[in-house]
Amino acid sequence: ITNIGISHIEKLGSKQNIARAKMEILEPMDKSNLAVLNADSSELWDVKDTIIPKTVFFGQGRGDVRAKNIKSDDVNGLEFDIYGCYGEMTFRVPLPGIHNVNNALAAIVVGFQMGLSQEEIQRGLLNLKLPEMRLQFKKSYFGADIIDDSYNASPDSMKAALDLLSQRGQGKRCAVILGDMLELGEYSQKYHFGVGKYAAERADVLIAVGSFTQSFKAGALQGHLDSGCIYTFTTVQEAAREVIKIVEDCDIILVKASRGMKLEQITQILVRRS
Repeated sequence: ITNIGISHIEKLGSKQNIARAKMEILEPMDKSNLAVLNADSSELWDVKDTIIPKTVFFGQGRGDVRAKNIKSDDVNGLEFDIYGCYGEMTFRVPLPGIHNVNNALAAIVVGFQMGLSQEEIQRGLLNLKLPEMRLQFKKSYFGADIIDDSYNASPDSMKAALDLLSQRGQGKRCAVILGDMLELGEYSQKYHFGVGKYAAERADVLIAVGSFTQSFKAGALQGHLDSGCIYTFTTVQEAAREVIKIVEDCDIILVKASRGMKLEQITQILVRRS
């Protein structure tokens, strides 16, 4: 289990219920089996003594296998040291985003448990490629860098993508084009507000698209982003007609929303001159 987030909270009602639903995968397992779990998710860590199969917990703050000395750059992706039950060693992962350290840790644990060597695990990690619309770096026709993360979105992944934008956009003019996060139910306004505020601290321009644009905007205003730098559109089609003139003076642009928003249409407009 790589993470306990709040995706699908509309259907499950709470983060604790999401954790319980994910942990149903452990129910058929006995003491001879292995569960690889995220120690940074308190919902998992706090019940570790009740879990029947053998466990290996991974994380950045605690666990049987932990990451430290994390480095991230535009060329090499991630480099970090691990320490704990497999000893101390260094791994490299050609992916952006600090959040991918934990994803790599999960894979490293599985590799060691399956009898692979450090060298074999490292070779596998170096072959990683992100699928389409998952933190893909593209170039707009007017020269700006694009982070296309339009495949899906949750509050946690929104913040991770915004952190990446902040890292890659230091000293540059940054824009974010954000669409609705779906399946948040009664928590929708709260989480869209929170992401809007988070974005205000990391971007110079915010374009919000969908049904929760006012929540994005209210959060951004509380985060002290100037109202003249916030644009709202009800539909992707409306945004598509205006987006170029809003962002053409920006150096780097993040595009992200839930799958149902189909925000990749905006990326296509930015990449190809219409």
